[in-house]
Amino acid sequence: MKKNILYLAFSILLYSCAQFVPPTGGDRDKTPPKLLKSIPEQKQRNYQSREIYLEFDELIDVGSIQQELIVVPSLEGSFTIKNKINTLKLILENKLKDSTTYTFNFREGIKDLNERNPSKNLKLVFSTNQNLDTLGLTGNVKNIYTAEPIKDVLVGLYKINKKDSLAYYKRKPDYFVSSDSAGNYNFENIKSDTYKIIAIDDKNTNLVWDKKTESIGFLTDSIYLNKNSSGNNLNIYKADNSPIKIKRAIARETNFSIVFDKPIKELTIDPYIEHTLRNQTELLLFNYNSKYNTDTTVVNIYTKDSLNRDSTFKQKIYFQKLNTTKKQKQEVLSIKANYKQNEELVNPIRYTFDFEYPIDIIDTTKIKLRKDTLSSENYTLKAINQSKTKFELVVNNSTLKGKINLIIEPAAFTNIKKDTNNTFFLTNQILEKSDLGLIEGSLKDTSGIKIVELYNVDKARIEKSAITKDKFIFNDLIQGNYQLKVIYDKNNNGIWDPGNIDINTKHEDIHIHKTIFRIKSNFELRDIRI
Repeated sequence: MKKNILYLAFSILLYSCAQFVPPTGGDRDKTPPKLLKSIPEQKQRNYQSREIYLEFDELIDVGSIQQELIVVPSLEGSFTIKNKINTLKLILENKLKDSTTYTFNFREGIKDLNERNPSKNLKLVFSTNQNLDTLGLTGNVKNIYTAEPIKDVLVGLYKINKKDSLAYYKRKPDYFVSSDSAGNYNFENIKSDTYKIIAIDDKNTNLVWDKKTESIGFLTDSIYLNKNSSGNNLNIYKADNSPIKIKRAIARETNFSIVFDKPIKELTIDPYIEHTLRNQTELLLFNYNSKYNTDTTVVNIYTKDSLNRDSTFKQKIYFQKLNTTKKQKQEVLSIKANYKQNEELVNPIRYTFDFEYPIDIIDTTKIKLRKDTLSSENYTLKAINQSKTKFELVVNNSTLKGKINLIIEPAAFTNIKKDTNNTFFLTNQILEKSDLGLIEGSLKDTSGIKIVELYNVDKARIEKSAITKDKFIFNDLIQGNYQLKVIYDKNNNGIWDPGNIDINTKHEDIHIHKTIFRIKSNFELRDIRI
């Protein structure tokens, strides 16, 4: 019996010794995995194997390697991953290019297994021939509209190949990097050659510019890289220079829908059909009065895009047969005004109202402007677009001051669907001249036409603009914070023009004055030089 007890005690002791118990307490391990060995070695030459081997000083996690690893120049084909304890092996699908220096940037794709500390700035550089490319190129990327640096913009170098007629933005770059939080980018180990530099806001990470959704920036001059180059700064912006196209057209009982592939600035229709433009891309033509029945009508649609380019479309319009037994659903007509509740206003007072569908009937007796419960101000109300979805109400008294109440009673507006509005009430404060400020200045560069824009920082909108060669003045300013922006309008068309990579033309320059001007009541800021 005694012998059995001793045996049991020994067994328990042995079992306890065999268990792994993680240490308790102590400082957290903040040390990232350290690279002990690599094949190829760092900066090795004449390496042409399809296997990349890394060995670390601790257990590693490579679960995000597919997303984090950047290879410059890009690999042809994919790779498979083999991870065992503290080693990583990449097996390439295709062989490496001849006479090429490769950089494998692992970023944060390799972490220690326990604490997930990433191995930062881990790069492996090697060459497939006896020469190791050592040239570098640096620069910065900014948003042209704000002059702010942009992070994670793809900057690509494209070899100039006269035999390759494919547009640069339609193929992947030969070398690429991403900009950091300060907008800086840095190419290393680049081969001496002539390159085109392009920056892309590559949202879908396909390494190709998608002009409909992504911003772009480029230098019009190519660069011959035979020594290290710096100061290659880029501005990015939206630049879809393709003409407007119709994506689809759908006939329904009460409307005919035409969807365009890009936003429309202005639109007219001949012969006229009641219509509205939704979200600047969908044109709805209406048949609520059954005027057109099921007959086909041919109309000309004249459009103008954001670059003031005109396009004309000849379109067949028809409607499905109306189901007269089906009752149309009534909805509340929504009124969108240009002013907010309690917003301060400056004479002359102009309210604008936006509606989703054309307005058919207006009862002006239900629209009132009052300083108090008794008085009523005169006004003029008119449609300011062809489709009767935008109206302007102008107050005829330009000497008003103090509070004013705009009251729109129910059923003041009726649209073509027979929808009517609910009560709409808006109170605003009208400022006097003594409440307002002024900004006046001049431009250092007096050559050529410029557009000077006054940006309201508080309301995040362009408040006023002026076309000039040298001087500008903005008066009747409500107190707040303002910033000045100068557009160099080289073609004198009154708008800012982006670059066009297809014909290699540069964007019009924009200068943003960094000073924020604080305007107070009865305050004048003069003699500004920008």
